[in-house]
Amino acid sequence: MKCVLFTALICSITLTVSASMSEETILADYGDLVFRPDSVTLCILTAEGDTLVFADRPYSEDIDISYAYEVISWLPQQNYWILQIYGHEWQETLLVNGVNGRIDRTISSPVPSPDGTRFLCFNGDQVACFDDNGVHIWRIDADSLALEFSDLDVAWEPRKMEWISDSVIVFEKLYYYWRTYDEKHLPGRLELSSDGTWIPEDPESWE
Repeated sequence: MKCVLFTALICSITLTVSASMSEETILADYGDLVFRPDSVTLCILTAEGDTLVFADRPYSEDIDISYAYEVISWLPQQNYWILQIYGHEWQETLLVNGVNGRIDRTISSPVPSPDGTRFLCFNGDQVACFDDNGVHIWRIDADSLALEFSDLDVAWEPRKMEWISDSVIVFEKLYYYWRTYDEKHLPGRLELSSDGTWIPEDPESWE
């Protein structure tokens, strides 16, 4: 059995288990697969027999390069663990394959498509600007994830994104104007074309 250690780098529908479940509940329900040998270490046992080790860097060492891991969800249909990394003024999400241990970084906890074949991730941070502001769409392949769509440099904040079918996502675009503190809310839409490309309803607003 291999043991792999992971540390975070500062650069930075719903299925059986909700993202709102506490880590304590997840550890109690799935302790044979995910567990903590101590308070600053999180371990995941993959189906292939490897143990993934996620070690916190305590805040007492240096707050600017410190972080902590937390398991926030388990998606059994796709066999993915969702981990959150919390830093001083940032956070990231990890999608961990429960079979082979492959890890992908994304911008939020995923929302599975109705047919369970894709993950939608979105995050809004126009005010503080510490985290990414934009959208990821991942296709779930047999043993990995493929990033089908990514835009983390939009001029608006994505809000209320939801699947209305396996190939259509609707949401709200929030434009915030710093000088006047005014807001503008416009509808948004992404649709999957027949060639596998996600097409925005207004491509110019994504530039």
